Amino acid sequence: FTVIPALSVEDALRILKNRRPSLILLDIGMPGMNGMTFLQMVSTEVKPRVPIVVHSALANPDTVIQNENVDAFVPKGTDIAMLVKVIREVLSWPTPGATPAVSAETDPAG
Repeated sequence: FTVIPALSVEDALRILKNRRPSLILLDIGMPGMNGMTFLQMVSTEVKPRVPIVVHSALANPDTVIQNENVDAFVPKGTDIAMLVKVIREVLSWPTPGATPAVSAETDPAG
C-alpha cells in the first residue's frame, strides 16, 4: 500500500481536494475536528465516495458501522494481519458501501 498521511481532518480534506485514494483509514481521535466530524463532511465534500475503514480505540463499533460512509471498523490493538485483511476485503468490493459494513470486533472470523 502507498500511504498518504493526514494529521488532522483539515489536512485530510485538503489532500482529498487534489488526490483520490483507494481507501481512507480513519482514526476517530484526531486533533482539532474529530473523525466523526470528518465522516459527516466527507459525505458532501468527497465525490465519488471513497471506502473508509475506521481504526480507533475511541469509537463504539456499533455506532461507527451504522454511519453510511463507513465500510469497516477495526479496533486499535487488533493484530496488523487482521487490519490488512479487512482493508483488502474492502478494496475488493465493486463499489464502496456495496456490502454491509464489517467490524473485526463483531466478526472475529474475519
